[in-house]
Amino acid sequence: MPDASRRKELKSDYRQSPREVGVYRFINTQTERFLVASTTDIASIQNKLDFARSTGGAGVFDYRMKPDIKLTGIEAISLEILETFDPEPTMTADEIKRDLATLVELWREKLGIELSY
Repeated sequence: MPDASRRKELKSDYRQSPREVGVYRFINTQTERFLVASTTDIASIQNKLDFARSTGGAGVFDYRMKPDIKLTGIEAISLEILETFDPEPTMTADEIKRDLATLVELWREKLGIELSY
């Protein structure tokens, strides 16, 4: 186990490392239904899916997806990264969230709402 100063250094490095920002969708491969969303950390979304699969629990997903997951199982859920971007260093968190919200709306228009959760 690393000593306390090493752990502190690792935490600091993690917090300062750039995250991949973007829009993604969870797709139920059996029903073709999907959920479009955004995040400031794409890797965390993949981790969320991996965790759900390893535990067999659907608690990490949006409540709208849970009935389908109960029917088809977590294995039917896949992750698709739709778009990523590198925020400018001068962008505030609110500006990034605003840009992400715009991208989500554009992707929802492009994909349609017929099969959307």
